[in-house]
Amino acid sequence: FETDKGCTALDLHPDNLDTLYSYPVITEDFCDNVGVTFKDQVFNFVPNACFKIVRTWYVIDWCAMENNPNYQPITWQQTIKVQNEIAPVITSSCDSLTQCTPKDNCVDGFITLIATATDVCTPANLLSNVYKIDANNDGTYDTEISNFGGTINASGVYPVGTHRIQYSFEDRCGNVTTCDQIFTIVNCDAPTAICVERVSV
Repeated sequence: FETDKGCTALDLHPDNLDTLYSYPVITEDFCDNVGVTFKDQVFNFVPNACFKIVRTWYVIDWCAMENNPNYQPITWQQTIKVQNEIAPVITSSCDSLTQCTPKDNCVDGFITLIATATDVCTPANLLSNVYKIDANNDGTYDTEISNFGGTINASGVYPVGTHRIQYSFEDRCGNVTTCDQIFTIVNCDAPTAICVERVSV
């Protein structure tokens, strides 16, 4: 089942599916009184799919049940594998940032580095994320941190200089979105002029 919209178990309720995949087709005569229900079991991590729903259908003929104490409902399992090719969307800015160090500190400074993302097919808490730090923006990543969730928080104290951070978010379908952000830690204190009075030569 290919979708470019929401694809939770609720989104894939039979009411929202194409007729081909929705409800069982029941043929009954005037003596039947048929009821249909289902129960879903969701598997979030499966190969070749974003996730899988095993939907067990129960078909009950109430007339037959009333007349036959040994009657058993008919059951049938429907497997729905969901696929999606739309990558997560990074909702925060990746524009360059500059942060001044605290007064009289020429070594390092704290900077807020936060990225957020959403996805049409994967809840935020199930997104996997990675951030990499390229200290001094020299083309080599010195730090790599992996986690889960729709938010990356790489805030912290970094040395004076210009650095690069790369944010990556991956959904359950294997789609990845990445952005790079340049950030600079700089000492913004201006020099202080001191006048020396009464100099004799």
